[in-house]
Amino acid sequence: MIKSTRLLMLAGSSLCSLLTGCASTRNTTTIPTTEDGHLILENERLQLHLPDPTAAEPYYQGQRFTLPGMVIGARWQGVDMFTELGLPNRNPKAHDHVGGTAEEFDINGPADYDDTPVGGAFMKIGVGLLRREDDGNYRFSRAHEVVRAPKNEVEVLDRQTIRFIQTLEDTDGDRGYLLRVTVQLQENGFTVSRTLQNLGGQPLETEHYSHNFIQIDGLPVGPDYRIHWPIPLEVAQANSRQNVMTAEPTGISFAAIPEGHYYYASEAGSGLPADQPIKLDQLERGLRLRIINDRPLHRVAIWGGADVICPEPFVKLLIAPGETIAWNTTYEIAGIEE
Repeated sequence: MIKSTRLLMLAGSSLCSLLTGCASTRNTTTIPTTEDGHLILENERLQLHLPDPTAAEPYYQGQRFTLPGMVIGARWQGVDMFTELGLPNRNPKAHDHVGGTAEEFDINGPADYDDTPVGGAFMKIGVGLLRREDDGNYRFSRAHEVVRAPKNEVEVLDRQTIRFIQTLEDTDGDRGYLLRVTVQLQENGFTVSRTLQNLGGQPLETEHYSHNFIQIDGLPVGPDYRIHWPIPLEVAQANSRQNVMTAEPTGISFAAIPEGHYYYASEAGSGLPADQPIKLDQLERGLRLRIINDRPLHRVAIWGGADVICPEPFVKLLIAPGETIAWNTTYEIAGIEE
């Protein structure tokens, strides 16, 4: 929710720190920002809020999610579509105090983690090189020392399009990547477009997903929410307290407002084909959010509670040295009958 707006002139500048790496902005384009410094994209129907990863004190400073391209607020014709965890006293260093689309690479551990010795550094795409503290398993909730942060850049292409560029090079370990995330408004939603280039000398295997912290118009999750998709999936896990969640191969629904968290997951390898939507309906407001990925989904998960519902589409990527792979996610908002 906007407290106030101001205009931000993004011109060529740079800033380096251990926290953010080297950060810079490009172009000379005037765009509005919130009082908190978040960038605003808007048209007649939709307004988006995006944290600036080049800020001296970034919105998110944890070692889990990717800040470039994160859309933490979306207001559709006066209705808020997303929510944030940790409010009103969110901690920017907490691993999960984020909101909106909040994307992550390798929730179950980066590919080089197991081979990294204690004291060595492993690569978390979107975050940087992180210190391995002990011989335990990787945990996404754990804080790690940042050995090397990536360089972040922001390009404002126009008042409806922003591109974020993140680069990490590790000459000692022959690892690195170039990540570009472009957020562009559409007539009935927005698209998040990504390219990932492998700058290292070995194949880069990674799993990516968008967490999608959703709460429509502040309404609690319950019987007026449902998630569904067009083809059956193999259900690997489905649980909720007092069984208020009904899980089926084609989606979930609720008999009551859930107490505590609920979770749904399809089997690995049982995902949706490319361009098949995940649909989230809010019956009281008569709104439908369609999440469409242009690559096949490796799996689908849903996590949440009474105040948030999170449809999570996962894709697996294998990128040869020097190769670049692209994938896009489109968020479409409309009435349920449209």
